[in-house]
Amino acid sequence: MDDSPLRVLVESLRFTRERTKIVTDVRRFDDAMRAIDFRLCRDPESGIQISRGGLYATCISFPDGTTFAIYYTFDDHQVVLESVRRDSLAFDW
Repeated sequence: MDDSPLRVLVESLRFTRERTKIVTDVRRFDDAMRAIDFRLCRDPESGIQISRGGLYATCISFPDGTTFAIYYTFDDHQVVLESVRRDSLAFDW
């Protein structure tokens, strides 16, 4: 982790639409997203880079086996949540 300033987390319209369609337990998802927000705004390179274009992925896994893959990009000022998929790491950009 570097000493750069904290980044702002921004949801793309695509992320918001996908989240609305697939998340059934909003409180649980939001609680997990607070942890993701904390980590990514401080160290966005902690995810897995999945494209040379700067697309990264991280996951949220719950005890019941539900998994969400979170796809994002970032720069020096913000982390943009680009997409979310349930129970899959497959991404079709």
